[in-house]
Amino acid sequence: MYETLPPEAQRAIVSKQLVTLLDLVPKDKANKVISAATRLKKRHATIPDLKAKEKEITNLLDELRRDSKRALIDSKSNRDELLDEAIQSLLCWLNDIWRVVYEHNVNFALAHACLIFAAGSLLELGSLPGE
Repeated sequence: MYETLPPEAQRAIVSKQLVTLLDLVPKDKANKVISAATRLKKRHATIPDLKAKEKEITNLLDELRRDSKRALIDSKSNRDELLDEAIQSLLCWLNDIWRVVYEHNVNFALAHACLIFAAGSLLELGSLPGE
């Protein structure tokens, strides 16, 4: 049940409930729990922000759509640069998703949603009007 909660709710439960429970257990056990939590926090400090990358890719796709319309009007286009940037962002994002799932073993549902979004983005890149 805890795993299905959003990360903010998980943190709230831990900070409000676990801290009071630590006061009730012997000091050595409380120190072990705190030590384990500190190790986990250090280990997961480098987890990439998957949601931020989704917004970046959405913005790039929007810019590509605008560029294709602009190219029809004044024959100027940044299509190649925008496509290159979008592809590089998707590759970087796939690497981040890999790290979250396989190195940190967390956020599986979010990673799955991100992979579905990435696949849809690739399909959209392939279907954009171009030269």
